[in-house]
Amino acid sequence: MSERLRILSLNLNGCTDIAFLHAYIREICPDIVALQNTAHIFSLISAPKLAQEANATGVNSGASHSMAFMSWKVPLKLVQEYDLGAGSNCMVADITLGKERFLFFNVRLRGNFFQRPGQIKKLLSADLLGRYDMLLPTVVAGDFFDTLWITGHPQFQSRLQRISPIFMRATYPACCPVVSRDRFYTIGGIQVERIKIDNSAQIRKKLLHLPLVLDMQVHTRGAAFRTEADAHDKLERALSGSSVFKCN
Repeated sequence: MSERLRILSLNLNGCTDIAFLHAYIREICPDIVALQNTAHIFSLISAPKLAQEANATGVNSGASHSMAFMSWKVPLKLVQEYDLGAGSNCMVADITLGKERFLFFNVRLRGNFFQRPGQIKKLLSADLLGRYDMLLPTVVAGDFFDTLWITGHPQFQSRLQRISPIFMRATYPACCPVVSRDRFYTIGGIQVERIKIDNSAQIRKKLLHLPLVLDMQVHTRGAAFRTEADAHDKLERALSGSSVFKCN
């Protein structure tokens, strides 16, 4: 079993307060941050500069710069961004903690009601979750935009386990949350220690979405973690071709 890992899923839709963002990240002390809807903040500061000022050791904002990963002493390997259509996208990173390894998906769904089935189909396709969930434990975080198509899609629900507090799951709008747009899901050997939706007064004032904080460990139990050359090569080919910017 790996050491404990803290993941922050943070939707920055409309946020331009860089000082607040730095202070909040310092307060939470995450090991990895999954950022969604970063267009406004990245119009003011580049992703590498933001990570450097936050003392992060790794950052990747993908090609669209609408989402990003940041990490502290946790290498982000083979990061790749995928287009899900209608302005939706996701990023996936390969992460190793000691002897354990898992995949982390950062999802951002957009577009209208009728475009959601096609986006979910791409997310579950053989290029994304349909391929990776058989190789490694997986964490999926992000903004799922609405609940109807996700909740009503049996293939999605059968593959992934939703991780959320028992009560008060709503995250949007932050001032008076009524919709559960922002979520965590897991596949395989992910041991959840704690999940929290931050609904503090400061967050409700500063953000449009409530952040989620997940404390977890990876426990592959040997059988869940394939080390065969064919599985390794398949994963490397699927995730190759991306660039990861390092901040000193």
